[in-house]
Amino acid sequence: MKLTVLIPTYNEAQDIRPTLDAACALDFDSFEVLVVDDASKDNTCAVVRAYEPKGVRLLALEQNGGVARARNIGLRQARGEVTVILNADVQLPKAFAKKIWQYYEKGADYVLVEAHVSNYDKVFPRYVQTMHHYQYSDHPEVIEWTEGYSCRTQAALAVGGFPEVFPGASGEDAIFGDEMKARFKRVWAPEIVVEHIAPDTLDGYWKQRVGRGRGSAYRVFGHEKQPLSDLRMAKTWLGTALLIGTIVPMLWHSAKLVKYSKYGWADWLPLAWAHTLDIAGWQVGFWQGFQELKSSRK
Repeated sequence: MKLTVLIPTYNEAQDIRPTLDAACALDFDSFEVLVVDDASKDNTCAVVRAYEPKGVRLLALEQNGGVARARNIGLRQARGEVTVILNADVQLPKAFAKKIWQYYEKGADYVLVEAHVSNYDKVFPRYVQTMHHYQYSDHPEVIEWTEGYSCRTQAALAVGGFPEVFPGASGEDAIFGDEMKARFKRVWAPEIVVEHIAPDTLDGYWKQRVGRGRGSAYRVFGHEKQPLSDLRMAKTWLGTALLIGTIVPMLWHSAKLVKYSKYGWADWLPLAWAHTLDIAGWQVGFWQGFQELKSSRK
């Protein structure tokens, strides 16, 4: 088996069908689609089982343990020499496998690709896309994790997989990417593009931003073992309050983003609004993670 497409799921019944349709339709001679369901409470497993006649393999976990654990279980069960690690809202283009495989034939250990949001017409996904271009378009050398990430399965296992200290999907991929970079050969292939769906409702976007902040706390205080300092948290809260309270930094940052939006300056205030929620949500999540870790060490 050359390739495994690994998809961890948790309550993904609404998103998983297009992802499975695209994965099953790959133009490639030897691959499998492996779904590791992290004890979903909806009917995700029923949806996935309907794809078993197409060759999809389902591992249904009895206890929820987080996306890092689900990915690690999938990596250990993968039959492919190379594993593509997908989120449940990512659609691979039909030629994806052939395009990445050419790099593995030349000795790559992992391949990073470009990603575009498919619901670009909504402001929160558009902010996600413009921030992606703002941060990485001129600095692709700093990218170590992307949608549609693929790697040699044995390389992923050699670095120990994903750190399971992280709650949910909240920073474990960055640590994994850093470990891979330190030991293996990287390829950046921006000509290969995958599409994904970003949260487009206020509730969904807020939860994602809070999750990112929570993961940052677990990276700083859990993974890196930095001191759980109340003074540091106070400074972080003060910095966030000054950023949001004065408004000007939000508008200034949005002015930098508009050149990456196809709507140009018409997107100035919408992107400023999304950025404000981004900063505020991250701070709330960082505080939550800080408090959780602080309580666990008492």
